[in-house]
Amino acid sequence: MNTETAKTADINSQGIKIEATRQGVSELDFLGKFQHPEHPDSNDWAICIYRFPSGMRVAVTNGDPVWEETDLQLFAKLLEEYRIERKIMKKSVEQYIAENKLEGKKIADVLRNWNEGRQGLGEICQFYGYSIDKAMSHIIAIEENR
Repeated sequence: MNTETAKTADINSQGIKIEATRQGVSELDFLGKFQHPEHPDSNDWAICIYRFPSGMRVAVTNGDPVWEETDLQLFAKLLEEYRIERKIMKKSVEQYIAENKLEGKKIADVLRNWNEGRQGLGEICQFYGYSIDKAMSHIIAIEENR
């Protein structure tokens, strides 16, 4: 995957800078800047999405971070609201599936691996076309069967 990088010092979010310092990283993958469909000419409405080396993703809205891992529903809502194409999410999920030999597996199997391997729920939902609620029901079923 050919991804641009961004220096954490140049990112307009104190929360991201703090987390980057905690993780000891100075650059993140820059996954893109996205304009709001109803406000295409306004940078105030634009969001940027970054990925840490650990795989953790974060969207920045006017300096405020929305962490995929800690606020899955809001992160997924942003993806939907901004009509972010599935391909930005799909490529890394395809790589994750290939790397973990999950080809042909059902979403529950991928979610089980997500729970163990910290794969992003929003990414998996985008890949499979699931809503967060439907995916969460799969997670609950997985947890109950452990």
